[in-house]
Amino acid sequence: MPCTEELIPHVELPVAIDIIKDIREHDGKSTAVHAKVIAKDFVTIYDHPKQKIPDYSKSEAKTFLVFPDDSAISINEAFPIGKSYEKSRIIFIDATWKQARQLAKSPFLSYLPRIKLSLQTQTLYWRYQTGESDSNLATIEVLVLLILIYLVRSLRIFNFPILVKPRNYE
Repeated sequence: MPCTEELIPHVELPVAIDIIKDIREHDGKSTAVHAKVIAKDFVTIYDHPKQKIPDYSKSEAKTFLVFPDDSAISINEAFPIGKSYEKSRIIFIDATWKQARQLAKSPFLSYLPRIKLSLQTQTLYWRYQTGESDSNLATIEVLVLLILIYLVRSLRIFNFPILVKPRNYE
């Protein structure tokens, strides 16, 4: 709708973002869509298994899967301060934690190096998952935090409204 288009923020991201969304995750509950709406040129969503997950082993991009397991390194370790990472890709899994654990072990994603947030953050999302810790963040929350950390570490300036002026988009 043209009348609302000017109200929606549009951001440029410093890295490509792929979101692997389990098709059992209802679109109405998924926060992946929010990322695509505000950063449409930088975010690709794959509905798995309906859509094939790309073969990241053939990519020239420095590629990481965001997943908090024992092998995961912090974003600080993945992206040292001041280095340029023009061809970087960060992959997120958008699913329940049970589904995400299964997807992370799949042959499509299991070989990728993992990154995680090194700080404990409590979710601000109003619908967190029952039976999980309130430090298990929604996809969009992790995406925003990782991009902010990435920008600070790489000292890059992009059109990122959250850094320019805080707004409440609730």
